[in-house]
Amino acid sequence: MSVKRAIQILEDVWEDFKDYFDERCRHYSSGMKLEEAERSHWICWSEFDLLAQLARFYYKRKEKGNLRNIEIHINESLKPSNFKDYEFYTDLKKVKEKLGGRAPQPDLTIVFEDSFDPFILCAQAKPFILKHSS
Repeated sequence: MSVKRAIQILEDVWEDFKDYFDERCRHYSSGMKLEEAERSHWICWSEFDLLAQLARFYYKRKEKGNLRNIEIHINESLKPSNFKDYEFYTDLKKVKEKLGGRAPQPDLTIVFEDSFDPFILCAQAKPFILKHSS
């Protein structure tokens, strides 16, 4: 799988999630006043909830597609000591040094489950809360 394909799958997953979110919000908000709806938590209470939803939709797509040996990990610390056999071990050590001793921790890491090659994709996902102005 190429990086381009991994990004396309994430874009498709994002569209799946948005459709689900819009449908559930219509359902949850029916009969609510606008002020009450704006104070409600809805689907994602935190960034981790967003990541869990993206992973959920990713695995739904995995079942339908040819993605048998692809896995997605959430908030995995990229400590060099966890990746000694990987070909990018030395690079991770350099990154950790540049970050003042902290290991990078991407929100999403997409990998081949049976390979020590570089990861397919590491990404950040951030939720934004939009307020309706009256």
